[in-house]
Amino acid sequence: MEMQKSSVKKAVKTTAKSKQAKSHAQSPEREQMIAEAAYFHAQQRGFAAGSDLDDWLRAEKEVSQFI
Repeated sequence: MEMQKSSVKKAVKTTAKSKQAKSHAQSPEREQMIAEAAYFHAQQRGFAAGSDLDDWLRAEKEVSQFI
């Protein structure tokens, strides 16, 4: 579980390339960060069908806490 969290955090940090991007994330940048985090969640659960909304909502929460 800890490894999964670090993978998601790493993806979010990679997308937010500068302090300005992190503190002033525009809608497309924020959406990209969410999409990448949601992808990693889906990947970690083997892309099983039926949980894509949960992955997205979890990623939104993580990105919102990060920004």
